[in-house]
Amino acid sequence: MLKSRIKEAKRELDRTLRRNLRRAGKIWREEAQEMLSHPGMGTPSSPGAPPHMQRGVLKDSLVDKVSRDDNGQLGSELGSTQWWARLPEKGTVKMEPRPYVVPAMRRKRQEIHEALSEPMN
Repeated sequence: MLKSRIKEAKRELDRTLRRNLRRAGKIWREEAQEMLSHPGMGTPSSPGAPPHMQRGVLKDSLVDKVSRDDNGQLGSELGSTQWWARLPEKGTVKMEPRPYVVPAMRRKRQEIHEALSEPMN
């Protein structure tokens, strides 16, 4: 009886953690996509500002995924399906950074924290 209650509590905790991580990832992704939605019309953004949208490939490539690591710990992976997405974020020898990942997290820090802190049902 006690073992089954413990198992059910673990399952409920797992569901809650997954739900909260999905919500937090969605908040980040939507904010980053909003930051990448300003049309550039062929004009690059200013250094330090998020990249202007040219065709929307970067904006549409953003993903958030909840998964377990090798130790069984739940976590959220935030990123892009495009290999080059890190280039505007960090900059290159020919281009100053135009960050959007970290600024999106900073802008939505409170909402992300609240999503991660939601209690079990």
